[in-house]
This record gives sequence, structure tokens and C-alpha cells, in this order.
Amino acid sequence: MHDNNWIFGYTFGAGNTDGTLLHFENGYPEFKLENVQQDYFYYCILCSDSTGNLLFHTDGRQLRNRLHQVMEGGDVINPGQMWVVFYDGYPTVTGGLAIPAPGLKNYYYLIHTTLKDGDNLNILCPELLYSLIDMNANTGLGKVIEKNKVIATGDLPSPVIVKHGNGRDWWLIVGDMISQNYFIYLIDSNGIHLKHEQNIAPASLTDYPYAKASPDGTFFVSNDDSTGLWIFDFDRCSGLLSNPRVLPYQPPAFWTATIAFSPDGRFLYPGTHLFVYQLDMQTIDSAQMSFDTIGRYEYGSSPAPPYLTHFELPELAPDGKIYYGTFNNSTAYHVINRPGLPLLASDMAQRGLVLPRHNKETRCYFPNYRLGKWLDSPCDTLGFASPPGSGFKDVPWSEGRDLESKEEIKVLKLPPGFYIPPANEQQAEQDYDPLNMKTLVRKELERRRNKSIQESVLPKVKHE
Repeated sequence: MHDNNWIFGYTFGAGNTDGTLLHFENGYPEFKLENVQQDYFYYCILCSDSTGNLLFHTDGRQLRNRLHQVMEGGDVINPGQMWVVFYDGYPTVTGGLAIPAPGLKNYYYLIHTTLKDGDNLNILCPELLYSLIDMNANTGLGKVIEKNKVIATGDLPSPVIVKHGNGRDWWLIVGDMISQNYFIYLIDSNGIHLKHEQNIAPASLTDYPYAKASPDGTFFVSNDDSTGLWIFDFDRCSGLLSNPRVLPYQPPAFWTATIAFSPDGRFLYPGTHLFVYQLDMQTIDSAQMSFDTIGRYEYGSSPAPPYLTHFELPELAPDGKIYYGTFNNSTAYHVINRPGLPLLASDMAQRGLVLPRHNKETRCYFPNYRLGKWLDSPCDTLGFASPPGSGFKDVPWSEGRDLESKEEIKVLKLPPGFYIPPANEQQAEQDYDPLNMKTLVRKELERRRNKSIQESVLPKVKHE
């Protein structure tokens, strides 16, 4: 239950910071209103203990404990220019994740990326960092004992973490936009270390980088603005990607910015701010792929205009449903109620969950903590099984392909008769693109710079 709690909320006025915990321990979403002491705007890393109790959370600037106090050593996360300029929350949606540290009782790794303003407001993710948290310290309130340690450098958005086939360790996958390599790290009881690099396909060249592993760890999926939706096989024993496939973008008929999986990994839900699609992963290597539109934005709002509810940030929740954050400070999540069923049977409910407070586009991002061993695989060597009723899923092993071989890239095709939006929606697609995250950051950075310049030249007035 490390993903039991989600968090959102932001400052409505000076000195008045609101917040909300969304939690699932009873099998359905419940809310708890709390003063979380900091803003949440896009960025969110949060972790609970194995029974679902909140441990810590961060907006990308400060790490706070379960009492929402700054944790010892957690005062500055992601130091640099963006930390200073974006005082109301770090401006990226795929900033990182938190996992239990293998072999260390009540220790957690925080995996996070920095942002940098380059020339001409060219936003880069130059560093992949880790911080190590000791939750035994300070009577359970925690202490950061290693902070902002560099794992890799480059332009490294959207880290993905997958449980190792031994059921204890973790794989960390990150693509580098500069070298076009994928870096694959092993996280085990000896720390975090690079296992290998792979130059297998484009490493996510999008302004809104988003990648995801399937819940069973067999697929790795990422977006690339210039080419399309990329799908790879992933081996949880070797940590190698293989069998690259690409579904080319065909604007306005098909493009995507976000990804979510059904609990069993059969259905992939790519989407944009206007559409949600469903791809049957069992058909991607067949003659005709099952891929279609299951939801289209109906220009609704919550609670009322101008709080529009475009599809934005999806995440699979502990209750087996997929929840979509929405754009523009609305008070609703969209919900896919039965994501394990095909097409319209999946039951997309727009604004299906009403929130007690406004949400400033925040959506927490989690690996699958409940994935167990790869049974009888070459890396099934630790000699334990998931306890009955634990919720951890052990997966049978089957012989795979030679992952060391160089494989051709398979180009997938949209099925005949795939839905194409009419002209007016094509125009809306061009005119409004809230998911272009780096463009949003550039505009906001420029606005804050101009405001700072204006304030610096204003005459100083002494207030009594």
C-alpha cells in the first residue's frame, strides 16, 4: 500500500495553504482535508508505508513528513534556478518516484529529476538524482541522510521503475534525449548502479515526456513527438529492452501525450487532452491491432466555467480504476471504472469523482509496488514467495527471445476505419495544447522574469 495516499492542493491566498489527501485503504477513494504547508502544482512524489500510512511527500522543492513539517535534511530538493523561481512547486509532471530501499528496513529512495533553463528558454532535465531517507530517525518522522546525489546527466525526463524478477530489487529506466540511449540501473542492497545502456530506439523526444511500464513488468512504453508511441518488451531478470514497435502519429487522427495501463496490463490507455484511446496489448503483434477511441472531451467544467476538465494526467489507483487529473484548477477527476474490459465496457466516466477542493493539475506517479517474483525464472533465487493475501503478484516465467540480438523496428498500423475527428475538433487540437509542458514552463518562466524586472524598477514605498 505504498501508493495508498495521493495529495493535491495549492495556495489560494497569502498564508492560506489548503491540501487534500486522497486515500484508498477501504477499497474506494476517500478524502481527508489537511493543511499540507506547501503548494502542489504538477509535481508530486509521495510514499506511504506498506500498510498505507503516509510517510512523506514533496512538491519538488522541500520534503515533508507525515505531519507536513519539513523533514530533517529535506529543506532543499532539486537545487538550482528553477527551485528559486518556481517557489510554488517544481514545474514538471514526471519528476520522479519513491521506493523502499532493498535490504534496508524502513529506508526509502527518492528518485527525482532537475529542470534547467537553457539558452532561449530551452528547458532541459540535466540530472537524474536520488535522495535516501531513513524513516527510523526522529521517532518515525524521518531524516534525509543522502540528498541530491547524481545518478546520471544528459537530458533525462520521465524515469520509470520496475520490480526486479527476484521480487526484491528494482530496475530504473531512463531515456536520454541527447545521446538517444536508454540507461538501465539496478537498485539493490548495494545501492544504485548502471547495468547497461541500450541504443534501441528514440529515447522520448517529446516536450511532454511520459513513459510507463506495464503492471506485470513485461512492457515498457514511451512517447516521442517526432515519431510516435513506442512499445518494447522488458525482461525483469536481465533488465534489457527488446522487440521495439512504433505506432506512428498521424495528426489529427492519432497522437498521444499520456499513458496508463489496466491492472492486468492487457489494455493500454494512451491519450491527449481531447481523447482517450484503448490499445489491446494482446493484438499488437497480430495482423489487425485492436485500437479505438473510448473517450472524447465534451468541453465540460467543474465546478463551473472557466474550470475546464480536459483529460490530463492518468494513474492506476489501488482500487483498480484509472483516475485522470484535469487541467485548469478544476474540482474533478475523470475515471475509467473498469479498465480491464474492452472498449466502451471499460466505462469512462467524465468528472466521475468530484473533489472537495480545486486541484492545480497535480497527479502522483507510482511504480507497481505489488508485483512479486518472476516464478521459476533464472533470477528467482531469493527463496521466498509472496504471503497469501498480501496483494503481491508472483508471475510465471516463460522462455523469451534472445535479448542480446539486434532487432528490427516493427511499424504498427492504425486499424481500418479508425475514428478521425471532424474539422472543428482538429482546429481545437491545434489551438489548445495544455499538455505541452515545456512550453508552459517557458511561458511561465518568462512571465515571472518580466514581473521581477517590473518590480525591481518600481519606486519603493514605505508602508506605515
